[in-house]
Amino acid sequence: MLRIGCRYWISFVLSCLSGLVATGCATYGVQEFAAGEQSRLVSRNAINSSELSHMTRRYLISEGLQEKCDAEPLICILDIDTEIRSTGNMQLAVYAAEIAFLAARSYDTGDPTFARLNASALVYASGFLFEQDRPILKFHPSHQLAMDLYNRSLAQLLRYLHTGRSLTSSIQRIPLMRGSLELETGSELHYLPRSFLHIKVAYDYRALGFRNHQSYYGLGTPLIVVRPYVDPEDATDSISAADQAMAAEGSPAAREGHSQPDYRYLGRADQAYPATAIFEHDGSYFRSDRNHYSARLRFLDSMKQDRILLHGRETPLEIDLTSPMAYTLSGVEKSDSLLRRLDGDSIGETSGLYMLYPYDPDKIPVVFVHGLASSPMTWFPMINELLADPEIRQRYQFWVYWYPTSNPVEFSAQGLRSTLKRARERFDFQHLLLIGHSMGGLLSRLMIQTSNSEDWIRESGIERERFQKLDEESLTLLRSVTEYEPLPFVDRVIFLATPHRGSALADGLAGYMGRKVMSVPSGLASILGKGLELLGAEEDEASLAPPSGIESLSPDSLFVRVTMKQPFAPVPYHSIIGSRSATDLDWITDSVVPYSSAHLPGAASELLVESDHSVQLTMPAILEVRRILRLHLDQGAGLKQAAAISIRPGIFLYASL
Repeated sequence: MLRIGCRYWISFVLSCLSGLVATGCATYGVQEFAAGEQSRLVSRNAINSSELSHMTRRYLISEGLQEKCDAEPLICILDIDTEIRSTGNMQLAVYAAEIAFLAARSYDTGDPTFARLNASALVYASGFLFEQDRPILKFHPSHQLAMDLYNRSLAQLLRYLHTGRSLTSSIQRIPLMRGSLELETGSELHYLPRSFLHIKVAYDYRALGFRNHQSYYGLGTPLIVVRPYVDPEDATDSISAADQAMAAEGSPAAREGHSQPDYRYLGRADQAYPATAIFEHDGSYFRSDRNHYSARLRFLDSMKQDRILLHGRETPLEIDLTSPMAYTLSGVEKSDSLLRRLDGDSIGETSGLYMLYPYDPDKIPVVFVHGLASSPMTWFPMINELLADPEIRQRYQFWVYWYPTSNPVEFSAQGLRSTLKRARERFDFQHLLLIGHSMGGLLSRLMIQTSNSEDWIRESGIERERFQKLDEESLTLLRSVTEYEPLPFVDRVIFLATPHRGSALADGLAGYMGRKVMSVPSGLASILGKGLELLGAEEDEASLAPPSGIESLSPDSLFVRVTMKQPFAPVPYHSIIGSRSATDLDWITDSVVPYSSAHLPGAASELLVESDHSVQLTMPAILEVRRILRLHLDQGAGLKQAAAISIRPGIFLYASL
């Protein structure tokens, strides 16, 4: 008894002393935050850290729930869930959503509890955002957190489904904190994979190679929808009509009679399209005691819409346009190299028209044509920036044309002309715009000009009788490249750094070296070789230019002499010209093309940009293309009229980087 009494008194004395110390020492006050620390504390939450947000922690402390939530988060969530049902206080749903989202991190992605917690977080966040009886408080801080939780918990749920769940079943059953959720899958995409394995969350990828990432904040989870490359030789009749709609005619497979052209896939790589996943829940989870609830998982096309009407409220969508493009291009680069660009036969295997996204009959096609020793890869910095404009994104669709630049320009132009005609027959579009850089501008120009064989024969200096020696195959080929009319569906053309009158570099050392390393496709070289041999058999005073794309760029070439005299269709065209110095028009050059060659009288507009020959990569040029595309929409697509801005010879606009 004595020992027990002593212990009691010792404890009592220590308690008193502790109280005296506490009352005698300062425990309250303020302390200055380090730079940026306060803002980090305010913005910290379960999404960007391993801790709950300030507002959720404040609630838990105030209700004496902090220790329970730390020790048993699932029980804590059920307690809050019960409180929501009994009081109707939907603010508590944000707290429950954040606790559930954070708790899910303790489980593997394929664990049903992982799905249960994230699905519950999604239901809680959705219930808060779209509760019909609650007034909309646009500036309440809970809204942004609820949107983030909605987006990220949906992303986690998609990762769970990605672990092997198939899309062939339209209903996915997901457990909730109370009962289960029947999740119906609905797609508004042109293409939806058969499995979640080909649906990737854009949050998981960092896009490389672009200076600007085109992503926009809103509701929903941005996705990369992957369409795996299918070798045409392995294609079967089971390929869907949607697959066929991706293909422009004119591929080697199509010419050989195969039913499935292989131009669905840019560079024979997996294709990736941007989409946004949206979760729709009617709120019945909080209004009934049922064990099963229904909701809908929708996949929306980010190229068609950036807003959605949910429960009577217009809501911006979260979209990511750059990551899917970077995903596709990472595969295309494997089949694109400088050496391959110089090999006519190698490039011939992939020549053709490529659609970056499934064909849309409601959008105007814009075709980008690359220059000498280049490829469609050169256009994607511009395309990425143009997609940032909602009106351009919704009114235009972007295609790229890939061709062997070692060919004489007139032959490459014939290939482009035939391909565009077949594409129009296939898709029945009425209007089209062309954008060409350097040699690609020359190809594009010939789409709006008129030509006949007599002009070429006369300018070549060869007597017409000598052509009678050519075999029928050679004659047919020459007629196809020298006799043409403007394509009636081409409404506007934009030229960038285009050598309309040639470039002196083609006659110099650079041109000589280029001819040595570039090769014309073997089939064309054989036909041209026979023709040149026959035409030059009698006398050497006249001959055709050698079969080379570089020869076509010589200021004295037959191509330049003939095509600069050809009449233009009444179609507006625009020039964007690179310049290293803009002091005198006679001295302006982009180091490859002088102003005197790039300038075209009668252009609807002309812009000089401080740049080298790669003017298409500069922001002033991109902004000018954007302006022209907007202008085309304002003036009415398909109208054959000049643009509002007319530039007189010798007068130019100048933009500096």
